[in-house]
Amino acid sequence: FEHTPADGHTVLRMMSDVVTDTIIRFAQTISGKSAIPNHLASVRATRKSDMAEAERPPHADNEPPPAPRKLEFDLDDELEAAIVQSHQDLVDRINDFAVKVLEYTSYGKRFIVSNKISPDAFVQQSMMAATYKVLGRMVNTYESVMTKRFLHGRTEAGRSATAAAQAYMELLNRDDATSDADVVAALRAASKAHSAMTARAGSGHGVDRHLYALRKAWVLARPNEPAPDLYNSPGYAALSETVLSTSNCGNPALKSFGFGPVSHDGIGIGYIIKERGLSYSICSRSISVDAVAEELRAFLNSTQELLKRDAKRKSLRPGALVQRFAGAVAPSSA
Repeated sequence: FEHTPADGHTVLRMMSDVVTDTIIRFAQTISGKSAIPNHLASVRATRKSDMAEAERPPHADNEPPPAPRKLEFDLDDELEAAIVQSHQDLVDRINDFAVKVLEYTSYGKRFIVSNKISPDAFVQQSMMAATYKVLGRMVNTYESVMTKRFLHGRTEAGRSATAAAQAYMELLNRDDATSDADVVAALRAASKAHSAMTARAGSGHGVDRHLYALRKAWVLARPNEPAPDLYNSPGYAALSETVLSTSNCGNPALKSFGFGPVSHDGIGIGYIIKERGLSYSICSRSISVDAVAEELRAFLNSTQELLKRDAKRKSLRPGALVQRFAGAVAPSSA
């Protein structure tokens, strides 16, 4: 969809309403009941009984809606040629990109939460870890963070490549052996830092949109003056060049969705966090999407085993064994 007038979650809400309404109407033709399916209970469809009389369309009762009518355009040869050329340009641009979808089904939100880790933060670490393996370095990473709590709020840039995330990636890629406890501790620290960062961004304390607005205000107010040195600094240049661009968009109405790269040599990943699975749609024109998918799968598999070993190790601690034994022999309250 065209991103200018609306963000992904706005379009997704429209899609979910359409899907829900379609399912409900189909169910009503079978059962005659108005029940909303359990897995769509969170999505509220507009019902006729909720509409005020003045708001109801002319065909709201038993009248069918007006039949669609094809629009006919009068095109001259020049305009038709321009349309053909535009179509070919679009096809060429599409063919520049490779797309790979990874549907991971070994675990999802439920397993991640059971280990007391934020699912979104965990998935962000997985994407940075896979990209680190493929490119051999930490890259500037973007996550779309909603700012809907504010009037006319849209998004802020969440910068996932925190110092804690970098420390975690470096630990994962060390040549010498590292203990399970150290790796789990680094994962938890990176996830915690990520959650804190997104909370700040969502509450209006991000930096990207603020700096961008200040730059635009400067250009409008002083069009003939050079921008402040900040905007010509290496740091701002690095911040402005997003290599790994990501977005989370989950809803029962959505099976999969893509999120394209925002730089020529970048990668875009749209992901969905499900109860028992994770979905990644990987898109790039210069980075191997197959390699990224394989590294994602490897990270998810190895981290699952790591967390299982860590949970088992903690359960075998003397203190944990004493607590379990005491619980087993405690007298019944009856």
